[in-house]
Amino acid sequence: RNMNLILGLIWTLILRYQVSDGSSGDSGARRALLDWLRSIGIHVNDLTKDWCDGKQILNLINKIRPGTLDESCMTDDAVANVQLALDTAQSEFGIPVVIDATDMTEVSNELVNMT
Repeated sequence: RNMNLILGLIWTLILRYQVSDGSSGDSGARRALLDWLRSIGIHVNDLTKDWCDGKQILNLINKIRPGTLDESCMTDDAVANVQLALDTAQSEFGIPVVIDATDMTEVSNELVNMT
């Protein structure tokens, strides 16, 4: 899909010019993001299977702005959780939605998820 190629290009540019902490490749940015998530109480080991059910993204939103979402809104439906997270990020933080929820749940790509 062209969208995946575009997101990959955007992520490459972000890594190259903004996120890079001097280490080679994206492992430095990946490690920094995982460490930050853990430091605020989001327990993830990777950004694919631990991230793709949407529950940790909803937790992140509540860590950033407590009380934004009620815990009862989390379901076993990964697509619904991710869609709620994307919609909430847009409405509460002004973050534009640039991917479909299914991009994070069905074809979980770490670089897409990091973006």
